[in-house]
Amino acid sequence: MKRIVWAACVAAMLGCGSADDTVPDFTGGTREVAAQPSGAVVALRTEEPAMVRGKNTFVLAPFGGTVRGASGFMPAHGHGTKPPTMETLPDGSQKVGLVLYMSGRWEVSFDLERGGSSETVRLDVQVP
Repeated sequence: MKRIVWAACVAAMLGCGSADDTVPDFTGGTREVAAQPSGAVVALRTEEPAMVRGKNTFVLAPFGGTVRGASGFMPAHGHGTKPPTMETLPDGSQKVGLVLYMSGRWEVSFDLERGGSSETVRLDVQVP
């Protein structure tokens, strides 16, 4: 009985069986992500083909709004990142630089303003 309870606790801590299991961690490239709460799809990509330990640049395709902020948080260590760098490109894309200075899983969030409403795009990122 103790082994079953222990296994259930470990599974809960690792997130086994959660709805998140269907979306693999982002490792770089291109992905479409739903903004919350609207569910509007936002396309983003990385400038480099893969995530790196250090500065990573995310490019959000024009989505009819503005990136107001961004952050990274590493749950395993309980710390975040330095403030992002942000730039709007001539085609309306928005470039966001975040320094993810440790290997492992990061939760990256982009704070958006679109049509007078605040939205968030959240992405689980794996840094090698």
